[in-house]
Order: sequence, then C-alpha cells, then structure tokens
Amino acid sequence: MKTWMVMAGLVGFALWGFGAEAFMEVGGQLTLNMPTREGAQPERPPIRFLGRLATEGWSQTASSGGFVFPDRDGVSSFTMPLGDRTVFKGTARMERQDDHAVRVRYAFQAEEAITLASLYVTFQLPVPSVKGARWKADDVKQGGFPETLNQMTVMSGSFKRFTVTYPDGGLIQADFDAPTQLLIQDDRRWGMDVFAVRFILSGRHAFQKGDRRELVFTLRTDAPLTATNRSPTVIRPGETWIPLSYTKSVKPGSALDFSVFGFCDAPAGKYGWLVARDGHFEFEKRPGVSQRFYGVNLCFTACFPSPEQAEVLADRLVRLGYNTVRIHHYDQGLVEGTRGEVKLNEANLAKLDALLAALMRRGVYITTDIYVSRRIDWKQIGIDRPGEMEKQLYKSLCAVHGPAMEDWKAFARAFLNHVNPHTGRRYADEPGLPLLSLINEGSVAWRWGQLRELEPFKAAWARWAADRKALARDDLRGLPDAPPEKMCADVAQFLADIEADMVKRMTAFLRNELKCRALLTNQNCGPHYPPMQIARDETYDYVDDHFYVDHPKFLQRSWALPSQCENTNRIRTDSPPPAGTAFTRLMNKPFTVTEYNFSGPGRYRGVGGIMTGVMAALQDWDGMWRFSYSHNLEAMMTDGKGNAGYFDIATDPLSQASDRASICLFLRRDLAPIAQTATIGIPRRIPLTSGTGDRMKVPARTLAPKWSTAAWSWRIGTRVVDGETKEKDVIGYEEAYGEDGAIPERLRTETRNGFVMDQKAGSFVLTTRQTCGGFAESGTIDAGAIRFTLGGSPATVWVSALDQETVHASRRLLVSHLTDVQADGNTYADDECRILLKWGSSRALVRAGTAEIALRLSRPEAYTVYSLAADGERLEKLPTRVEAHALWFTASVAGGPAGARMLYEVVRE
Repeated sequence: MKTWMVMAGLVGFALWGFGAEAFMEVGGQLTLNMPTREGAQPERPPIRFLGRLATEGWSQTASSGGFVFPDRDGVSSFTMPLGDRTVFKGTARMERQDDHAVRVRYAFQAEEAITLASLYVTFQLPVPSVKGARWKADDVKQGGFPETLNQMTVMSGSFKRFTVTYPDGGLIQADFDAPTQLLIQDDRRWGMDVFAVRFILSGRHAFQKGDRRELVFTLRTDAPLTATNRSPTVIRPGETWIPLSYTKSVKPGSALDFSVFGFCDAPAGKYGWLVARDGHFEFEKRPGVSQRFYGVNLCFTACFPSPEQAEVLADRLVRLGYNTVRIHHYDQGLVEGTRGEVKLNEANLAKLDALLAALMRRGVYITTDIYVSRRIDWKQIGIDRPGEMEKQLYKSLCAVHGPAMEDWKAFARAFLNHVNPHTGRRYADEPGLPLLSLINEGSVAWRWGQLRELEPFKAAWARWAADRKALARDDLRGLPDAPPEKMCADVAQFLADIEADMVKRMTAFLRNELKCRALLTNQNCGPHYPPMQIARDETYDYVDDHFYVDHPKFLQRSWALPSQCENTNRIRTDSPPPAGTAFTRLMNKPFTVTEYNFSGPGRYRGVGGIMTGVMAALQDWDGMWRFSYSHNLEAMMTDGKGNAGYFDIATDPLSQASDRASICLFLRRDLAPIAQTATIGIPRRIPLTSGTGDRMKVPARTLAPKWSTAAWSWRIGTRVVDGETKEKDVIGYEEAYGEDGAIPERLRTETRNGFVMDQKAGSFVLTTRQTCGGFAESGTIDAGAIRFTLGGSPATVWVSALDQETVHASRRLLVSHLTDVQADGNTYADDECRILLKWGSSRALVRAGTAEIALRLSRPEAYTVYSLAADGERLEKLPTRVEAHALWFTASVAGGPAGARMLYEVVRE
C-alpha cells in the first residue's frame, strides 16, 4: 500500500503542521481527525459523532444513518430506524465558528409516538488512544480514563463544557448552549475496548409524533480546524485509474491458454465413476491416483446458453484451465407450470443438456445441488399459509416435514431420471456428474428463531427430547420439552441429529429408487458446530463447505444498494482467510469448497486466487469452485456487457487473472501439501452438562477454534473418535476448544512449506519450483526466482512457468501484476470505498502502480518480455536489462499505449 501509506504520512504531518479536520458525512455522522505530535504515542483514530436512541428498558437501539450527502448549506439528513420502520428523522449541521472551532447542531423529530429510555449524541474513544489523557467537566469534575475496568460509569452530570486533554497537549472541547447531561461509560463492561461519551438530549420520555429535540454545541481543538462537507467518491479514468480493454475469450496458443496443462482428460467419465478412498477422490479405473477439481459456478440464465453458445463457452472454460463446473441456481429456470407440481421446462432443459454434454465431451466434470432456489408455495408442502415460502425455511423443513421431503424427491426424480439426448444416459447414470449436494446451504441455524415456532419443528424437538430423556443419562437431565429460544449446545446436537436422519433418508431414496451412484454431501455452509462432524462422518461421502471474503453487507434492503464491505488487508487479521474453513474437513473423507470468493468491489480481491490456491494446496483439499463465473448469459457471452459486480469473474478481469494462481498452485500441484498434520478429535458422544445446571448456558461451540491461523502451517482437520485416543496427531476435544483459546502446545512450532506470511506487515512470500511471488502493500518482496519492488499501489505479483520446467529454466513464463480494478463510475459514500452507493459502467479501470521486477533465469539475456491483452495476445515488447544474473523489467499499469497492463509473457526466443 505504498501510495496510501505515503498519503497517510503526509496527512499526519499536515494535521500537526496545519490543524485538525472535521467532516460532515452522510447520515448525520460528524468525523473529527485529531493531530498527533510527531513521535507521540498512541496515535489517535478518527472520532465519529452520531445520534442514537434506546427504547424503554434499553430493549432496542438505533443510530442515525442513511446515505444522503450534506447539501450546499452543510445539512446532513438522517433517519433512525427500528426494524422496518423509521421512528426518528433528523439533521446534523456543521458551520465554521473560528480558526479552531465549528458549531454543530443536531435536530431530532419523532415520526411516531414512542417511549425512549434515552436520546443522545455519542462518540467513542478507544481505550489505547486515551492512555494518560484527562477529562474535565466545567470546573466541577475532572479525572482520567481508567487503565482497567472498575465501574461502568466513569462520570455523569449536567455541564456546559466538556474537555479531553491528551498527554501531548492535544485538546477536544465541547461548549454547549445550555447545560447538558453528560456521561462517560466504560464499555469494556460489554466486551468493547472503548469509552463511550454521550451528550444526552433526553432521558426516559414519552414522545409524541412531531416532538423535536435539539442539541447545539461548539466543538473546539487546540490546533487550527478545517471544516469540510463530504461528497461522493467516484472512480473515474485519470492518472490513478487506467482504462483496460477487456475481452472474455482466451486466444488459443497464447500464454493464457491453460488447456496445454491437460487438466481435462476427455471425455468426462472415461475412467468410470469417481470414488472416495483414503480421504481423497480417485476414479474406479485409476486406483491410487488422486483426482483434484478446480472450476467455477454458473448461475441462473448462465446455465441456459444456446447450443452454439455452449460450444464456445466450453472451449473457453477449458482454455481458462478449469476441469469442473458447478451448475447453480438452475432449478428456478428448470421448472414451470402450476405451483405444487414439478414439471420440467423443456426448452431450458434442452439447453442445459447441450451445455453439460459440451462440457463433459471436453473432459469437464459437473456438480450441482438437488435443491438450490426453486420457488415453493406453503400449500405445496401441506402448510395452510398463503403465498411463497422463504427458501431457507423450505430447506430446513425437508428434515422434519414429510410433504417437504416428498417435494424434494419429486424434483430429484424428474431431474435425475431425465435422459440427456446427447449422451443417451440418465443424469443418475452419468459418471460426468459424480458429485451431488442434497440441499444448498441448508443450515437450520440461520433461521432457528423462526423455525422453532413452526409446528413441524416443535414436534420434531419433542420427539428428539423424549427419546434422549429415555436414555436416563446424567448429561441429559433438564432437557426442555420445547425448542430453546437461543442457540446452545443442545440445539446444535438436535440440528446434527435431524441432519443425519434426513441425509440417511435422502441417500436411501437416491441409491435404492433412482440407482444414483454419485457421491453425496450436504450442509455446505456454517455455522459449523462439532456435533455436525458426527453427522457428516456417519452419512456423507465427502465434506463440502463455502467461504467468502468481503461478502457484501446490505445496509437497507437485501441484495440492493447501498452495500458495505470491509475492504481491508485480511492478512493482518488474527486468522487470515480461509484458515477457519480448514476445520470443517474430516480427515477420512475428501474435502471440497464449492463456493468461494474474495468478493468485489473489494480492492484486495487480487490476493484471493493466490491465497486460496496456497491454502487448498497446503491442506491437500480435493476440489475448489470459484463463485461464480457468471449469473447472466448475456454478460457472460458478450464483450462490453456487465461490470465487475460482487462475484462474477467473467466480467471482472482482476478476479479472473487471480484465478490462474489457484490453478497453478492447487490443480497443477505446484505447492506440495504440508507433511505434518493436526487433527481435532470430536467425541462421538459430546458431553452437554454445565457447572450451573442451566442447559441454556452451555454454548454451541464453533468448529474453528480461536487458533485457526495454525492452518497456514499445519495440515488441519477433524476426526470423530470413540472414547479417548492416544494417537500422536489427534488433539483432544477440550484441549482444542479450551476457554482461553490458546493454541495447543504441540502446534507452537510452525512448519514452512514454500509459503511465509507476515501478518504484521500484511504480506506474504511464495516460493515453489514453478510459481513464485507474493503480495505487499509497499516495498520489496524476494521470492527466489522473482524479486520485485512496488511503487504506487499494493499489488500481488507472481511468475509461473508455462511448461514442465522450473521458473529458473522455463522457456515460457507468465508474470501477473495485480493492483485493483473498479468499474468506471463506481460511487462510494466514503474515501475508503467501503460503502458502495452506485455501480458504474462495464468499462474496467485498473489502479495505477508499478513493479520493478527481476527474474533469476538460467540465460536471462535470451528472454523477451511482452505485455499481454486480456485474451493473451501480445501487445508490445518491453525494454529489459540484464543485471546481477537476472532479467529486469518494469511492470507498469499505465505504461502502455493500449491501456492498462496487468499480464506479461516472458519467452526465450
């Protein structure tokens, strides 16, 4: 992050030399950036003021929000919602008072009659930032901020002036027009490492619709203070953002044509059925040879191209290096007619037949889920309610409600009995469709609060509880007759047991009635609880999971803008993804991830391919599917259609380029698995008692322990054990999930396997025979055969040999230099580009940046470097030099006449 880090340094200098900054943001938020003297510690993060309310009994709270920018007069409008209704509206206004102060006015108006416990303006001071600081209220009260939690209330009272003074002389002061009730609260009492300061407009009060309250104060700092009203951040072409000419095809024979690696051994099914053996996949006719899969998801209309488009798409996917495709959200488009019956749409079925046949003919294997998102009416499954039911409720009811199970069977019967005219085989008999999930993301835990109120779930719980009580075991005393309200260990065990029962019944149906030989799995989503591993061990052929980084969070309405993503360097976190996913695996079964993504428009998604490829390779997983290739047929098949979006790599050149790292590292097996394993032993009978005797206080533990970052240096998984085990590589259940969260002693020695991560610096280095590189925010990375120094932007840089040789000896290499890609016109509410307000056009812009690259080659003087178009065509020959036995060249996003450059071919001619 060289550019951003330099900018941050300049801002810090400017703040001390020229003053503090106050910003009026969207949604009534006022942000104050305070200066810090050079060398003073700790640095002070931004202080953010916002309105807040709490209802009677503090049962509900709401904050000022919304996405309306300040108007010309500096007035920022906001709303304060509770659920789906707005209970207060208001405005915040900031005016320049003098060189050191701004005048702030918050106004609140009730939109309905409501009784509040409190209405206030608040801001938070992180505990580390006020170490040694003092507060003062008028000349009446003063004190410091306690280093440890003592009393929740640090100070309260009615005052006209409030001041915080820092050890370096920095000062924040609020002068109120009228005496105002103030409160400093130590929120460590609630697990948050902050002090909350409240300016209270009203205590407990019954508001009528139209009632108003105002708070006016002058905010002063010791340094000169500038006042700015925020405006949207819009991504536009210029010096920072360079237009990219992007085509979705791959030129045959180019450096991007990965079909040369032979991942597809056509046709699919030539070696018989896929089987699970010794914890991995292999084919019947290739015993002892493990099989890996890497591919993409096709969703909605992308599942139904014309036969001509199917041929083009199949060729493209093979050239991109994929050997598998997951057909997803296909069932919506595959049914028609009256609700309550399962009738297949013949036109779409014919298109799907042609697509799957084209893929399998080229050696591409298929997987799917029997239920994804087919629309279901309540009455269709025998429940007398009007309208369509929520899909997640249907998924869960299949486990406990007979009519829902029968509906699931009806679709499975229609689809798997269908004969593809291009192959002459039923899908149930198709070895090119060797992997099936029963229900996509069917976690009952997601909707437990709703499900526990439905009669089928009440009845299922009553039967389960009665059966367990009949065992008369000590650990089952006190089991309630009704489903508990909150998730706890008992509920987690119930969910695992009904899952196991459902899977056994579904498997029997598929095997006995339909004679389907595909390997089966289910429950490919969290939250994951240890009892679920017992269900997986007893009923699944393989284990599947999903994970996302920067998955959008929708701030007002589901799947609608505005959306928010963290947009941070996740390497710096306690558990860089996808480490937590590793614990879902059972060591005795194959493991796949049928959905994963480092989602757009996150600026670090270029790291996703290489990080995921490293994790999957180190852990020796068996299959990975990027979510997704496309959700839209037209955008998938037509250049110039569709922007990057959240997930679709067909329209996102950054994610598509990053995927090549996963293909080399995982599918080509450039990176070897970690030799040392660490397995958590899950007891087949997990004790559920608590010391208090209150069953509801026994937590539902999550499967990934707090030390999940160990997955970067140990091959991790779980195993169901009967009783105690003394196997050397098995970690005991209580040791793994100890209350202190400490990593087991035996894992404190890290192993290295060609990959080193520096969490503090937020960087990594990868060194293998055929792929070398890394990621950094700035500075230099030395990865053996490649050394690079970044300028202008954080970047992922790597080199891969395109033949069977090492990087050092290869005749042809691909170099990738990935910064960030945004759509022209993407509009954000903040400078950090975390809150997306509007999608831009289909025109892709690449963030400018450079990488000074040195390749250590056997004959560096014999190589030529070309920049590449998005389809792999050579664009221009780059200047190079040979120095210190290495070939040097500069990769510059903005360096070419044809637009942005991301990819380079290095060839010995």
